[in-house]
Amino acid sequence: MARVTIEDCIGKKIVNRFELVVLTAHRAREIASGAKLHVERRNDKDGVVALREVAGEFIEPAALKESLINKFSTMSAAEKEDLPENEDDLEIQQSMTNFVFQPNDMKDMSYEDEEMDSK
Repeated sequence: MARVTIEDCIGKKIVNRFELVVLTAHRAREIASGAKLHVERRNDKDGVVALREVAGEFIEPAALKESLINKFSTMSAAEKEDLPENEDDLEIQQSMTNFVFQPNDMKDMSYEDEEMDSK
């Protein structure tokens, strides 16, 4: 492939040029960071190599999307596991985070620990 065009890259898996730009830019950054190449470099820059990989269907766009999402994710895997599974649980969890003890709520509580501290 002497020259890579947008028409070579857009097809069944990548449907528009905006998605193509985002995914190939991400792949070019991966290549610059030392990722394994799937095509011969032939003295091309990272962006051109990334486009040739997409055009030749050497890389899976879905895997690139997932990699890109994970790169910018602010939530760890452990935090994702702690997320509630349905809307009702989410509502309960959110209401509990806003709960604050008021002085009247504590009037029937025992203060044994406070008595021990004063000795």
